Amino acid sequence: MDRDYFIKLTIGVYRVTELFPEKEPLRYKIRDKANDILVDLISTNPDITSHKQEAIRNIKILDIYFTVAESQNWVNSLNFLFLKKEYNRIKDELLNQISVQDKLDKNKGELSFYPKFLQDTTKEKKISELSVRQKKIIEILKTKDKIQVQGLQEFFPGISKRTLRRDLRNLLKQKMVKRIGKNNMVFYTSNLANY
Repeated sequence: MDRDYFIKLTIGVYRVTELFPEKEPLRYKIRDKANDILVDLISTNPDITSHKQEAIRNIKILDIYFTVAESQNWVNSLNFLFLKKEYNRIKDELLNQISVQDKLDKNKGELSFYPKFLQDTTKEKKISELSVRQKKIIEILKTKDKIQVQGLQEFFPGISKRTLRRDLRNLLKQKMVKRIGKNNMVFYTSNLANY
């Protein structure tokens, strides 16, 4: 999911609501809510979690609007099915991202596996030298079996794939992460059990 995808989805909402009766208030309510969601999703505000939570709330409201509009039979119900599916996919991804962020916040930026490494001061030092983003990458890898750079990018809006690959190379050198596969099928997984 990226900025262009969110914009295209919002344009899709406009196209579907264009088929509503001309002065139907629901047409404008749906468009306004889609615009609010778009702003929350592409926001560069440092308090990104609050924007994600607001987007989730707005997606739930938009889903209700879609249900009401669908019952009016103004438009083929497949349009609403598609829009609901896409917005719910975004909502699920946002919930997943917030969950990972909450784990990091709970541990005040330190990872939940950190106490295990306190026995060895060299390991402790290596963990403490990681950037916040690298620590978050490790936390994400703990919750997923494997992930590609593109999948990681969804957790880091505005961070390029190149930067994430650099972080992963650093984690690979320190043997905290394993690389699996070749070419376009490269995945990364946690290697903390063998660290």
